[in-house]
Amino acid sequence: MVRVITVATDPVHLGRDITNGVVLLDDDVSGHHAIVAPVSGGLEVRDLRSTNGTFVNDERIDGQRSIEDGDSIRLGESVEFRVRVETDPVRATLTLEDETSGTAYIVDDERFTIGSGERCNIRLPDGPARGAVLTVHADGDVWLGLGEEERALADGEAFAVAGHTFRLVPVPTKAPSTLWGCREAKYGYQLQAGTDGSTGVYAVIRDPRTGLEHSLKSENRATLLYVLARKLQQDREAGLPATEAGWHHDEDVLVAVWGRAGLRQAGSNYSVLLHRIRKEIEDAGFDPWFIEKRRGAVRLRLARIELR
Repeated sequence: MVRVITVATDPVHLGRDITNGVVLLDDDVSGHHAIVAPVSGGLEVRDLRSTNGTFVNDERIDGQRSIEDGDSIRLGESVEFRVRVETDPVRATLTLEDETSGTAYIVDDERFTIGSGERCNIRLPDGPARGAVLTVHADGDVWLGLGEEERALADGEAFAVAGHTFRLVPVPTKAPSTLWGCREAKYGYQLQAGTDGSTGVYAVIRDPRTGLEHSLKSENRATLLYVLARKLQQDREAGLPATEAGWHHDEDVLVAVWGRAGLRQAGSNYSVLLHRIRKEIEDAGFDPWFIEKRRGAVRLRLARIELR
Protein backbone atom coordinates (compact mmCIF):
# COMPACT_ATOMS: atom_id res chain seq x y z
CA MET A 1 0.00 0.00 0.00
CA VAL A 2 1.33 3.45 -0.96
CA ARG A 3 0.81 6.08 1.72
CA VAL A 4 1.60 9.78 1.32
CA ILE A 5 2.40 11.70 4.51
CA THR A 6 2.72 15.48 4.39
CA VAL A 7 5.19 17.14 6.76
CA ALA A 8 4.48 20.86 6.83
CA THR A 9 4.95 22.87 10.03
CA ASP A 10 4.40 20.26 12.75
CA PRO A 11 6.26 17.02 13.60
CA VAL A 12 4.66 13.77 12.45
CA HIS A 13 4.67 10.90 14.97
CA LEU A 14 4.89 7.38 13.55
CA GLY A 15 4.07 4.18 15.38
CA ARG A 16 1.62 1.37 16.09
CA ASP A 17 -0.16 3.10 18.98
CA ILE A 18 -3.40 4.88 18.05
CA THR A 19 -2.19 8.12 19.67
CA ASN A 20 0.30 8.64 16.84
CA GLY A 21 -0.44 11.05 14.04
CA VAL A 22 0.26 8.19 11.61
CA VAL A 23 -0.75 4.73 12.84
CA LEU A 24 1.20 1.89 11.21
CA LEU A 25 -0.39 -1.52 11.66
CA ASP A 26 2.78 -3.59 11.45
CA ASP A 27 4.07 -5.84 14.24
CA ASP A 28 7.64 -4.80 13.37
CA VAL A 29 6.85 -1.18 14.31
CA SER A 30 7.02 -0.01 17.94
CA GLY A 31 4.13 1.72 19.67
CA HIS A 32 5.94 5.04 19.40
CA HIS A 33 8.61 4.39 16.81
CA ALA A 34 9.87 7.64 15.24
CA ILE A 35 9.19 11.30 14.53
CA VAL A 36 9.71 13.16 11.26
CA ALA A 37 9.99 16.90 11.88
CA PRO A 38 10.69 20.09 9.94
CA VAL A 39 13.86 21.87 11.07
CA SER A 40 15.72 24.92 9.87
CA GLY A 41 16.84 24.14 6.35
CA GLY A 42 15.01 20.84 5.89
CA LEU A 43 13.72 17.72 7.64
CA GLU A 44 14.99 15.26 10.21
CA VAL A 45 13.90 11.86 11.47
CA ARG A 46 14.25 10.93 15.14
CA ASP A 47 14.19 7.37 16.45
CA LEU A 48 12.27 6.94 19.73
CA ARG A 49 14.34 4.01 21.03
CA SER A 50 12.32 1.64 18.90
CA THR A 51 12.82 -2.11 19.26
CA ASN A 52 13.60 -2.82 15.60
CA GLY A 53 15.27 0.45 14.70
CA THR A 54 14.90 3.34 12.28
CA PHE A 55 17.06 3.34 9.15
CA VAL A 56 18.05 6.11 6.72
CA ASN A 57 19.30 4.71 3.42
CA ASP A 58 19.64 1.30 5.13
CA GLU A 59 21.87 2.71 7.91
CA ARG A 60 20.46 2.39 11.40
CA ILE A 61 20.40 5.72 13.21
CA ASP A 62 21.00 6.47 16.87
CA GLY A 63 18.92 9.47 17.86
CA GLN A 64 18.22 11.87 15.00
CA ARG A 65 19.39 12.29 11.42
CA SER A 66 18.85 14.93 8.72
CA ILE A 67 17.02 13.66 5.66
CA GLU A 68 16.98 15.00 2.11
CA ASP A 69 15.05 14.58 -1.10
CA GLY A 70 15.36 10.97 -2.34
CA ASP A 71 16.39 9.46 1.01
CA SER A 72 14.66 6.31 2.20
CA ILE A 73 13.38 5.89 5.76
CA ARG A 74 12.70 2.38 7.01
CA LEU A 75 11.00 1.46 10.27
CA GLY A 76 12.01 -2.05 11.27
CA GLU A 77 12.16 -4.47 8.36
CA SER A 78 9.06 -3.81 6.28
CA VAL A 79 7.75 -0.23 6.53
CA GLU A 80 9.60 2.12 4.19
CA PHE A 81 9.08 5.73 3.08
CA ARG A 82 10.75 7.77 0.37
CA VAL A 83 11.45 11.45 1.07
CA ARG A 84 10.21 13.89 -1.55
CA VAL A 85 10.86 17.58 -1.03
CA GLU A 86 8.42 19.64 -3.05
CA THR A 87 8.84 23.22 -4.17
CA ASP A 88 5.87 25.40 -5.12
CA PRO A 89 4.01 23.66 -7.93
CA VAL A 90 3.50 25.22 -11.32
CA ARG A 91 0.14 26.85 -11.02
CA ALA A 92 -2.51 26.26 -13.57
CA THR A 93 -5.91 27.40 -14.62
CA LEU A 94 -8.23 24.42 -14.80
CA THR A 95 -10.60 24.35 -17.73
CA LEU A 96 -13.31 21.82 -18.43
CA GLU A 97 -13.91 21.39 -22.14
CA ASP A 98 -17.30 20.19 -23.37
CA GLU A 99 -16.26 18.43 -26.56
CA THR A 100 -19.90 17.87 -27.54
CA SER A 101 -20.83 21.55 -27.62
CA GLY A 102 -17.38 23.03 -28.15
CA THR A 103 -17.63 25.12 -24.97
CA ALA A 104 -14.85 25.54 -22.38
CA TYR A 105 -15.50 26.41 -18.71
CA ILE A 106 -13.07 27.68 -16.07
CA VAL A 107 -13.17 25.55 -12.92
CA ASP A 108 -13.27 28.31 -10.33
CA ASP A 109 -14.88 26.45 -7.42
CA GLU A 110 -13.23 23.79 -5.30
CA ARG A 111 -16.43 21.80 -5.81
CA PHE A 112 -17.65 22.02 -9.41
CA THR A 113 -20.93 20.35 -10.38
CA ILE A 114 -22.50 19.32 -13.68
CA GLY A 115 -26.21 18.57 -13.97
CA SER A 116 -29.70 20.00 -14.30
CA GLY A 117 -29.91 21.39 -10.77
CA GLU A 118 -30.26 25.14 -10.33
CA ARG A 119 -26.97 25.48 -8.45
CA CYS A 120 -24.85 23.42 -10.84
CA ASN A 121 -21.83 25.17 -12.35
CA ILE A 122 -22.66 23.66 -15.75
CA ARG A 123 -26.37 23.30 -16.47
CA LEU A 124 -27.48 20.36 -18.63
CA PRO A 125 -31.29 20.58 -18.76
CA ASP A 126 -31.73 16.98 -19.91
CA GLY A 127 -29.35 15.46 -17.38
CA PRO A 128 -29.70 14.30 -13.76
CA ALA A 129 -29.90 16.92 -11.02
CA ARG A 130 -26.29 16.23 -10.05
CA GLY A 131 -24.66 14.24 -12.83
CA ALA A 132 -21.00 14.73 -11.86
CA VAL A 133 -19.05 16.43 -9.11
CA LEU A 134 -15.44 17.58 -9.41
CA THR A 135 -13.56 18.27 -6.18
CA VAL A 136 -10.37 20.34 -6.48
CA HIS A 137 -7.98 19.71 -3.58
CA ALA A 138 -5.31 22.08 -2.29
CA ASP A 139 -2.55 19.72 -3.47
CA GLY A 140 -3.79 19.99 -7.07
CA ASP A 141 -5.55 16.63 -7.28
CA VAL A 142 -8.99 16.63 -8.90
CA TRP A 143 -11.50 13.94 -7.93
CA LEU A 144 -14.52 12.96 -9.99
CA GLY A 145 -17.76 11.71 -8.47
CA LEU A 146 -19.88 10.09 -11.17
CA GLY A 147 -22.83 7.97 -10.04
CA GLU A 148 -21.46 5.32 -7.70
CA GLU A 149 -17.91 5.88 -8.97
CA GLU A 150 -15.39 8.14 -7.25
CA ARG A 151 -11.79 8.44 -8.40
CA ALA A 152 -8.91 10.77 -9.16
CA LEU A 153 -9.27 12.47 -12.55
CA ALA A 154 -6.10 12.63 -14.63
CA ASP A 155 -5.21 15.66 -16.75
CA GLY A 156 -6.74 15.28 -20.19
CA GLU A 157 -8.99 12.39 -19.16
CA ALA A 158 -12.49 12.41 -20.66
CA PHE A 159 -15.76 11.48 -18.96
CA ALA A 160 -19.39 11.53 -20.09
CA VAL A 161 -22.47 13.14 -18.50
CA ALA A 162 -25.93 13.11 -20.12
CA GLY A 163 -24.59 12.67 -23.65
CA HIS A 164 -21.84 15.29 -23.26
CA THR A 165 -18.15 14.42 -23.24
CA PHE A 166 -16.01 16.54 -20.92
CA ARG A 167 -12.24 16.73 -20.67
CA LEU A 168 -10.20 18.36 -17.90
CA VAL A 169 -7.42 20.53 -19.32
CA PRO A 170 -5.00 22.45 -17.04
CA VAL A 171 -3.35 25.50 -18.60
CA PRO A 172 0.00 26.32 -16.88
CA THR A 173 0.55 29.95 -15.97
CA LYS A 174 3.08 31.92 -13.97
CA ALA A 175 0.39 34.09 -12.41
CA PRO A 176 -1.86 33.00 -9.53
CA SER A 177 -4.78 31.16 -11.01
CA THR A 178 -8.20 29.77 -10.30
CA LEU A 179 -6.82 26.38 -9.29
CA TRP A 180 -5.14 27.85 -6.24
CA GLY A 181 -7.73 30.54 -5.62
CA CYS A 182 -10.92 28.53 -5.91
CA ARG A 183 -13.96 29.70 -4.02
CA GLU A 184 -14.38 27.55 -0.94
CA ALA A 185 -17.40 25.28 -0.86
CA LYS A 186 -19.45 26.27 2.18
CA TYR A 187 -21.27 23.67 4.26
CA GLY A 188 -23.39 24.93 7.14
CA TYR A 189 -24.21 21.47 8.44
CA GLN A 190 -24.03 20.49 12.10
CA LEU A 191 -23.29 17.00 13.36
CA GLN A 192 -24.12 15.59 16.77
CA ALA A 193 -22.55 12.20 17.40
CA GLY A 194 -21.51 10.03 20.29
CA THR A 195 -21.72 6.65 21.97
CA ASP A 196 -24.66 5.43 23.97
CA GLY A 197 -24.32 2.43 26.23
CA SER A 198 -27.66 0.98 25.19
CA THR A 199 -27.77 1.72 21.45
CA GLY A 200 -24.10 2.07 20.46
CA VAL A 201 -22.84 4.86 18.22
CA TYR A 202 -25.28 7.44 16.89
CA ALA A 203 -24.99 10.39 14.48
CA VAL A 204 -27.50 13.13 13.68
CA ILE A 205 -26.92 15.68 10.93
CA ARG A 206 -28.76 19.01 10.85
CA ASP A 207 -29.03 21.94 8.48
CA PRO A 208 -30.02 25.02 10.54
CA ARG A 209 -30.75 26.98 7.36
CA THR A 210 -33.52 24.64 6.22
CA GLY A 211 -34.50 22.90 9.45
CA LEU A 212 -33.64 19.48 8.00
CA GLU A 213 -32.53 16.78 10.44
CA HIS A 214 -31.54 13.19 9.80
CA SER A 215 -30.43 10.41 12.13
CA LEU A 216 -28.35 7.58 10.69
CA LYS A 217 -29.74 4.20 11.70
CA SER A 218 -26.83 1.95 10.71
CA GLU A 219 -24.15 1.70 13.40
CA ASN A 220 -21.34 1.39 10.81
CA ARG A 221 -22.51 4.56 9.08
CA ALA A 222 -22.86 6.43 12.36
CA THR A 223 -19.41 5.18 13.47
CA LEU A 224 -17.80 6.46 10.28
CA LEU A 225 -19.27 9.94 10.75
CA TYR A 226 -18.33 9.94 14.44
CA VAL A 227 -14.70 9.01 13.67
CA LEU A 228 -14.40 11.65 10.94
CA ALA A 229 -16.05 14.34 13.07
CA ARG A 230 -13.66 13.62 15.94
CA LYS A 231 -10.66 13.96 13.62
CA LEU A 232 -11.97 17.27 12.26
CA GLN A 233 -12.53 18.57 15.79
CA GLN A 234 -9.01 17.54 16.86
CA ASP A 235 -7.42 19.21 13.83
CA ARG A 236 -9.35 22.42 14.38
CA GLU A 237 -8.26 22.52 18.03
CA ALA A 238 -4.67 21.98 16.87
CA GLY A 239 -4.97 24.98 14.54
CA LEU A 240 -4.60 23.15 11.23
CA PRO A 241 -5.57 25.19 8.16
CA ALA A 242 -8.98 24.49 6.64
CA THR A 243 -7.42 22.81 3.60
CA GLU A 244 -5.85 20.11 5.79
CA ALA A 245 -8.21 19.87 8.76
CA GLY A 246 -10.19 16.65 9.08
CA TRP A 247 -8.38 14.39 6.62
CA HIS A 248 -8.33 10.85 8.04
CA HIS A 249 -6.27 8.15 6.36
CA ASP A 250 -8.37 5.35 4.87
CA GLU A 251 -6.51 2.61 6.75
CA ASP A 252 -7.12 4.29 10.10
CA VAL A 253 -10.80 4.74 9.29
CA LEU A 254 -11.11 1.06 8.38
CA VAL A 255 -9.65 0.06 11.75
CA ALA A 256 -11.97 2.43 13.59
CA VAL A 257 -15.08 1.04 11.89
CA TRP A 258 -14.29 -2.68 11.55
CA GLY A 259 -11.35 -3.22 13.93
CA ARG A 260 -7.90 -4.60 13.17
CA ALA A 261 -9.21 -8.14 12.91
CA GLY A 262 -11.49 -7.18 10.05
CA LEU A 263 -9.01 -4.97 8.23
CA ARG A 264 -8.29 -7.41 5.40
CA GLN A 265 -11.96 -7.90 4.60
CA ALA A 266 -13.01 -4.29 5.14
CA GLY A 267 -11.39 -2.73 2.06
CA SER A 268 -14.06 -3.85 -0.38
CA ASN A 269 -16.80 -2.76 2.05
CA TYR A 270 -15.35 0.73 2.49
CA SER A 271 -16.37 2.24 -0.85
CA VAL A 272 -19.79 0.61 -0.51
CA LEU A 273 -20.20 2.18 2.95
CA LEU A 274 -19.25 5.64 1.65
CA HIS A 275 -21.66 5.33 -1.26
CA ARG A 276 -24.55 4.18 0.96
CA ILE A 277 -23.99 6.99 3.46
CA ARG A 278 -23.98 9.56 0.67
CA LYS A 279 -27.11 8.03 -0.85
CA GLU A 280 -28.95 8.03 2.50
CA ILE A 281 -27.95 11.63 3.21
CA GLU A 282 -28.94 12.79 -0.27
CA ASP A 283 -32.33 11.06 0.02
CA ALA A 284 -32.83 12.98 3.29
CA GLY A 285 -32.31 16.29 1.45
CA PHE A 286 -28.66 17.02 2.24
CA ASP A 287 -25.74 17.63 -0.12
CA PRO A 288 -23.80 14.34 0.20
CA TRP A 289 -20.50 15.87 -0.93
CA PHE A 290 -19.77 17.29 2.50
CA ILE A 291 -18.16 13.83 2.82
CA GLU A 292 -15.03 14.52 0.79
CA LYS A 293 -12.53 12.03 -0.63
CA ARG A 294 -8.99 12.34 -1.88
CA ARG A 295 -6.18 9.89 -2.55
CA GLY A 296 -5.86 7.69 0.54
CA ALA A 297 -8.00 9.80 2.87
CA VAL A 298 -11.51 11.02 3.64
CA ARG A 299 -12.97 13.89 5.69
CA LEU A 300 -16.14 15.79 6.63
CA ARG A 301 -16.89 19.44 5.88
CA LEU A 302 -18.98 20.76 8.79
CA ALA A 303 -19.75 24.11 10.39
CA ARG A 304 -20.31 22.72 13.88
CA ILE A 305 -19.51 19.49 15.73
CA GLU A 306 -20.97 18.21 18.99
CA LEU A 307 -19.47 14.99 20.29
CA ARG A 308 -20.73 13.18 23.37
